[in-house]
Amino acid sequence: MKKESGFTLLELIITMVVAVILISLVVPGFRALISSNQATAGVNELVSAINFARSVAVNENRIIRVCSSNSAKTASVSGGDGAWVDGWLVQDNDTNQILLVGNGLSGQLETNDSDGIGIITFESDGRLTDTQELTLTLEWQGCADNDARQLGVCRT
Repeated sequence: MKKESGFTLLELIITMVVAVILISLVVPGFRALISSNQATAGVNELVSAINFARSVAVNENRIIRVCSSNSAKTASVSGGDGAWVDGWLVQDNDTNQILLVGNGLSGQLETNDSDGIGIITFESDGRLTDTQELTLTLEWQGCADNDARQLGVCRT
């Protein structure tokens, strides 16, 4: 009589239980990684818009502003927490011409605007107007304080 080769039902069940346990341990780590990457991408996109605005202000000798925007993509300078989530606009201060539109922050991200400014204005020399400074904190739901991303815009 030939001996049949293969797996028994018990071996298959044990393998499935081990696989489910391992997957349940790995999935939360991937969620945190994805959220962290979303926060980093959001900060990078906003930094690019701010750098663009400063560059245009200096190169074209104009006053340029970066405004928080609502979902209709119109300037919304109310500031405060959550003001930058829907997006932002880079505009010429004199003509209100829109130079760049930022789509906002995806996912479950929230912003905390330290000064409730909602607008960043660059003079023609690339400096912020008056003593305006801004710190934005981007965090996602359930993130630890040390996992949040901060973006600081200083006068110089």
